[in-house]
Amino acid sequence: MNKICYVFAGILLSLAIAQNNNTVTKSMIGSFNFTQASHDNWVQGGENVLSWFLDIKGDYKKESEKSIFQGSGHANYGKTKISDTDARKSMDELKLDLLYTMKMGWTVNPYISAQLLSQLAPGYAYSDTNKTQISAFMDPGYLIQTLGIGYSIDDKFAARFGASVKESVSDQYPIPNAENPDATPDKIRTEFGFQSEFDIKKQFGEKTVFASEIDIFSNLEGLDLIDVIWDTNLNTKISEYLQFGFQYKIVYDKDVSKKRQIKSVLSLGLNYTFYK
Repeated sequence: MNKICYVFAGILLSLAIAQNNNTVTKSMIGSFNFTQASHDNWVQGGENVLSWFLDIKGDYKKESEKSIFQGSGHANYGKTKISDTDARKSMDELKLDLLYTMKMGWTVNPYISAQLLSQLAPGYAYSDTNKTQISAFMDPGYLIQTLGIGYSIDDKFAARFGASVKESVSDQYPIPNAENPDATPDKIRTEFGFQSEFDIKKQFGEKTVFASEIDIFSNLEGLDLIDVIWDTNLNTKISEYLQFGFQYKIVYDKDVSKKRQIKSVLSLGLNYTFYK
């Protein structure tokens, strides 16, 4: 694996440890959703269904007079079983972010960041007769390191732009070559370019939170090769342990698929705050 990601992560952690006179805030929230339906001699018809998914989010912020260190993680995993078929994965995401910002007293401030994107478990493509594994943990996986400048308004809006290095990592399931499908696929593809990020977070009352995040990476080789991840979430706390959630995610990465990918999730389930 490319050594650049280790260098960036080491720099970020060293900067975080070196901070003095810190104010620390942290939170970790988990939610669990479960659906079950069964039918026996049901004349209207229907399929037996068993579905569940688990979602965990964590945030850490360490702030001093001269700098801010932020770390966040988001993981979810779920499965669905319909009738007599085997349980199949319905959700699987892993995202880790590290961000160090220097307070220069300017309108914009320099930052250094590292990001990891992958999944937790193997993924399969299904046919009528069999299944074929097409992915696994960090196969593929994506590592992005950026050095740039950013602007923020409290915790409500943030915009960042910088020079970036992106490593697309694979092993048994190599990433295809969009320009030449017959070429030998790369197991580690390193791209140099620019990344921009825009985060919007708005709270309505004490129970509803809207958040939208757009990540854009360009290797400057063409407009159709710009990678875009747009993730929007709406969460409402109905009661102390019951939460409603909606996620809408759009992904475009020509190295993976020539068409945009869309995922939407509507959930109602248990919610638990480990600490905040």
